[in-house]
Amino acid sequence: MRPTLYNNPLLAAFTREPSPNLAAEVMRRDAYTCQYCKVARATEIDHVQPWVQGLTIASNLVAACEPCNRSKGGMTPAEWEIAKRRRAAYTAALRKRVVRQRPLRKARGVLGAPRRPTLAELLRG
Repeated sequence: MRPTLYNNPLLAAFTREPSPNLAAEVMRRDAYTCQYCKVARATEIDHVQPWVQGLTIASNLVAACEPCNRSKGGMTPAEWEIAKRRRAAYTAALRKRVVRQRPLRKARGVLGAPRRPTLAELLRG
């Protein structure tokens, strides 16, 4: 059997992936619930502080659902909240712009914009 880093407690904190025992312990601690949205069932383990900034220890790991974990990526929780707010503001601005354009398109036809002649009108002459 080949030795792994998990066997050495001094080096285990420096690995990216937590040991299977540590992952199970974190999932049990967090009751298999995503610690970011508090709604979804957790399927993954996430580093609160990104792995390059912190260690793989129980206090730096939380259970997370896949959408939250993927959108957080390598950001800290504070950076992630800012990114979510910016994304929400951008989406709201796009929706607002689309809502404003729709009445203008309808009004153009009502206000007397030239309409295309039908095939019958073209054949008549």
